[in-house]
Amino acid sequence: MSDTACSRQLTLFSVGKQEVTVDFQGGQIVSDAGLLAVAQLVEGLGILDDLAAQWPDPRCQAMVTHTSREMLAQQIYQYLAGYFDFNDANCTRRDPLFQALAGVSPNEEHPLASGSTGARFLHAYTRREADKPPEEREVLFEQREAQLRRIRLLNKYLVELFAKTRSSAPTHVILDLDGSEDAAHGQQQLTFWNAHYDQNQYYPLFVLDGVTGFPLAAWLRPGNVHDSCGAVETLREVVQRLQQHFPGVTIFVRGDGAFGGPEMLDFCEAEGLSYAFGYSNHQGLKPRTAWFLEQLQLYYRFYPEDRVQRFDEITDYQAGSWRHPRRLVVKTEIQSIGTNQRVVVSNLSGTPRAVYQEFYMQRGNVPERPIGDLKNGLGSDRLSSPRFLANFQKLLGHVLSYAIVVLFREATAAGAAAELAPAVVAASPLPTDAALPVVRVGQTQPVPVAQVPVVRVAAGTAATPASHLEASSRPPAEPLPAVASCSVTHPLPPRKVPLEEMLQSLEGRGPSLWDVSKWEVSTLRQQLFKVGALVKTSVRRIWFHLSSHWPQEGLFVEVCRAVSRYVERFHQRRVAATGPPG
Repeated sequence: MSDTACSRQLTLFSVGKQEVTVDFQGGQIVSDAGLLAVAQLVEGLGILDDLAAQWPDPRCQAMVTHTSREMLAQQIYQYLAGYFDFNDANCTRRDPLFQALAGVSPNEEHPLASGSTGARFLHAYTRREADKPPEEREVLFEQREAQLRRIRLLNKYLVELFAKTRSSAPTHVILDLDGSEDAAHGQQQLTFWNAHYDQNQYYPLFVLDGVTGFPLAAWLRPGNVHDSCGAVETLREVVQRLQQHFPGVTIFVRGDGAFGGPEMLDFCEAEGLSYAFGYSNHQGLKPRTAWFLEQLQLYYRFYPEDRVQRFDEITDYQAGSWRHPRRLVVKTEIQSIGTNQRVVVSNLSGTPRAVYQEFYMQRGNVPERPIGDLKNGLGSDRLSSPRFLANFQKLLGHVLSYAIVVLFREATAAGAAAELAPAVVAASPLPTDAALPVVRVGQTQPVPVAQVPVVRVAAGTAATPASHLEASSRPPAEPLPAVASCSVTHPLPPRKVPLEEMLQSLEGRGPSLWDVSKWEVSTLRQQLFKVGALVKTSVRRIWFHLSSHWPQEGLFVEVCRAVSRYVERFHQRRVAATGPPG
């Protein structure tokens, strides 16, 4: 390898008679130009403008170089591009793409904020009274107040953003509660040892929409708290805000056994919420559930299938800490690897099978996948600041970034549905297997093993609580009636050909809008966001010249058009609801 110092050229190897030479005279070339499609959505919905207008900022505004809006934009787009640390800003601050995304005309003489400035921004730092000893600085209380107000603002805005982007008022909303471990990176404030995870950590709490995975709240907690710490208070705020935006909405709540304590159950019943929480099959309950297992084991001896299940209910169980009896749904299962029993406490009046399989078990999709996407795709577990409130605000920045990703998926899904709606045709119902032996379910008294028909439900179909579950409207003091269901059969509506099947039938076609609507963050970044572009500026335009042989060119155009239609419909709904400006 030869090196010509005067022009910084590198001759690497030869292709025939031609030498392959590298120089650094290509001009302003960026590597994340696909983020422009996301920026089109963010600008159209006014997300950053809404936040900046309310953002608490104790800095002396006359001396501010980087506005709150620029700082927020720089932070959000760095997360989306995969730059999760403060020092990444030292490279992106002079990137013309990130300057344009932050609302600044690309100019090397006026870079964005550095990594240290971004870190100070999370601490709401100001240089006022810097000449005084720390114990005499009254501005420290102002900084702390600004941090707390920012945290509450971001949590409030998540629900507001969810509400204003719904195409119509939902009849029901499912709230999923879950926590996630976040390992400590050093001597960080309020990180403690958690014996369950065997590490020093934070333990954030998340509330997500159970259908779309949209984050509705996130609270950073010390690492050694119980899973349910702060869950009732967080849920109360989310419920109140949803009811303000959607009067009369039915709210369902889901969570694992850690959240189903007496305080949570009493709160849900007092607020008229329908719930299903995991419950421990403890020693005091096992005498009631053991009979279900014995009956299923008897059946399994005669019909040794790969897996058999039964679903039962107990309507008169009252724990020592409960004010009245509550309904328990019991799933009993035998597989080749052994037996398994799961218990759910719920006030839903659907069949035990419907409550467990069609409602509670959907937690495998939400919140597990969104939280995994937050950590693996957006680096929400890289909370490296030494101070708790700064890490709290950083976590909410990651959560807001994920909310934008969810809206981006919705925009592309809406575009795919509009494009392929004429191709969706009705088909005949799925065939059934009328002679498969199964066990009667829904009985609380001993019944003989019988053979009843089973309906095979198509993979990918998701039942909504509105169609399969009926929320109990009885007062909490009244026990729920037993559900007289002894069959696992459920009538199926005429089958619609899913959109993905229509897309798969198109041979030779690459990724489509429908694929984009299901991609995780890492896939979006690899397939759509990471693309090189040559940047040129003029008085009237900022040009991003993308590669002419980029394989996703057609997809990128479709995505931008879908986002444009989504934003247009969003503004039409706002005008219809509030009237024209002025």
